Amino acid sequence: MRGLPVVLGLLLVAGCDVTKGKYFGRIRHRADTRTLYFGNSAEPEFMDPARLTAVNDGKVADQCFDGLTELDPQTALPIPALAERWEVSPDWMHFTFHLRPGLKFSDGRPLEARDVVYSWARALHPAWAVRDAEEFYKIDGGEEWNGGRLRGLRVATRKLQPGRVVVVQQISPAAAEPSDSTLRKPRARIEARTDPDAGAKVVHRFGPGDDLLVFDESPDGSWLHVWESVSLAGGWVRASDVVQPAADVVYVVEGLDGAQKGVRDFASGKQLALTSSLLAVRAKDATTLEIDLAKPTLFWLLQVADTTFRVVDRYTLDRLGAEWHRHAGDFVCSGAFCLTEWKLRDSLTLLKNPHYWDAARTRLDKLVMMSIDEQATATAVYFDGRVDMLTANSIPGSMLPRLNGSIDGKPKADYIRLPYLGTYFYVVNVDEKTGPPALKNRALRRALGLALDRRELPALLKSGIVPWSAKVPLGMEPFTGYRSPPGLDFDLVAAKKELEQARRELGGSIPRITIRINTGVEQHQIIAEWVQGQWKKHLGLDIGLESQEWKTMLKALRQHDFDIMRMGGIASMPEPEDFVGDNYRKGSPNNQPGWSSDEYMALLTKQQLEPDRAKRNQYIYEMEKLVLDEGVNIPLYTYVQHHLVKPYVCNAPHNILDKIALKYVWIDFTYKCEGAAPRPTLEGQGSITP
Repeated sequence: MRGLPVVLGLLLVAGCDVTKGKYFGRIRHRADTRTLYFGNSAEPEFMDPARLTAVNDGKVADQCFDGLTELDPQTALPIPALAERWEVSPDWMHFTFHLRPGLKFSDGRPLEARDVVYSWARALHPAWAVRDAEEFYKIDGGEEWNGGRLRGLRVATRKLQPGRVVVVQQISPAAAEPSDSTLRKPRARIEARTDPDAGAKVVHRFGPGDDLLVFDESPDGSWLHVWESVSLAGGWVRASDVVQPAADVVYVVEGLDGAQKGVRDFASGKQLALTSSLLAVRAKDATTLEIDLAKPTLFWLLQVADTTFRVVDRYTLDRLGAEWHRHAGDFVCSGAFCLTEWKLRDSLTLLKNPHYWDAARTRLDKLVMMSIDEQATATAVYFDGRVDMLTANSIPGSMLPRLNGSIDGKPKADYIRLPYLGTYFYVVNVDEKTGPPALKNRALRRALGLALDRRELPALLKSGIVPWSAKVPLGMEPFTGYRSPPGLDFDLVAAKKELEQARRELGGSIPRITIRINTGVEQHQIIAEWVQGQWKKHLGLDIGLESQEWKTMLKALRQHDFDIMRMGGIASMPEPEDFVGDNYRKGSPNNQPGWSSDEYMALLTKQQLEPDRAKRNQYIYEMEKLVLDEGVNIPLYTYVQHHLVKPYVCNAPHNILDKIALKYVWIDFTYKCEGAAPRPTLEGQGSITP
């Protein structure tokens, strides 16, 4: 595979037949019409739908796991998936979902409403440290559950009645670290089972030295669902087989529900229980799910289509623990396909799930998702006919003129260009502990943003992108009516004025700043060198560049170990809150720059409680303006999608979110593709105008 980019480059330079013909590269007809070979950019970091954060991870996980709703392949609006219908209260705070009858996991076990409850409560549990857990905070009690503070009362206190939901406020007498009332220790070696039943299958054995965290409790309290605190392997154990180290610890608790909301009292650890019923997600029966939200959420039907909300198999997680998603072929799926083989830095193989609710319409038997970091390599492999389609933005910018017809006026018929609801930006590290001192200076950050003439980018990148200085991408307005405030557009006079102020505040000199990008994508290097040149030319600053492999860079991002880092924000749903919301909340694991403010937090609270769309948009406008004025992100442009799809690939879904449901695809070497949605054409798809 390594030699292909060189060979392709020589062909292009020599002017051979690469640019001739209707399609780009070889069309290989094969006997197997039930397998799709898909180029999926970088090696996935996670397959656990709750824990992944990268777009390429989600493209695989979305094929393996299903949610209550999914996004329409063309419109990106919510349509039924596991849930066939639903009811919504007028205030957008109570939802009832009705699951399809007869749903099954890939092993044939029934998939029921309680499996949705488990999947969401698990993703919210602090032991799993899910980065996007804040997406569940809209559920009543979600934030308290994620903070490990939600409990139910077994018996009455002086002021609170049994059965009440309470929040653990503090330990009494006050201590630095309250003991965890969910902690248990086995009395002797014990067995954990798949269900609260002495006859159920044993999935784990725990010893006396193990720390066990309670996740759930049977209605009569005689069985506990626990996870081992390190491996997170789990199962149901008899309550009588474990002891509670914090049984006699006294906590200050506060009522969270009903007439006793806000009432404070004292309760001991042995009085407090943790059950999934405390979270306002209830399985009324096998096919009915009720959800109460803490805040009006107009986009909840979109939200539950997100990868994080997809349903996982609790038996798999109990058996395999925290790294369950790495056991290809040994975990159970809820989606159209199931991962059966994972060749590191090569490919992932997914086979059709025969028990999937829509299996009759799923015409492919196998997906081979190729992990190809380098854009040049990905394009060469497609050219050679070894992949059938490439994911968005796997094509080097230097190749685009040959594909879009700029060179000979004849666009390739297998090249697709579409708008993309995403923003390319730089993250500035202003974290209190790790951020470089110079970048904590607001005037310097503003100077950096003002000194970039983004109008040069389209000609530089040759990819149809639209220069953009706001965080929320262009293209959001048709969905929600939201339009961003002006960002720090190019203004050299203002940039120099801000720089002079920064010099005074920093003692006269600006230390060297380093931009970090990930390897494998040609345009990242081109853009970084352009930014470096702009800041040298306009501000006289010494800027360094460094590259890292993608997964290593993600780790550095989480640890705030960088100066300025290249990043992209791709919408998971067409909502501005996806870009300006909890991701600037104080203490949020998704707060990439490490910035927030009291003013921002006050606006965030107001907008999340506001049911009126126009008023909500106004709050988000003010929030985004704060972010842009502070210069903690430096937006550069709104993305455009670039795909290569062989002509025999039928019904490939394309939408503004690049959400790809490959269950809709089939292969037809006659190219007729009867019944398929029309394939997007290049005409009229060149750009989005501001």
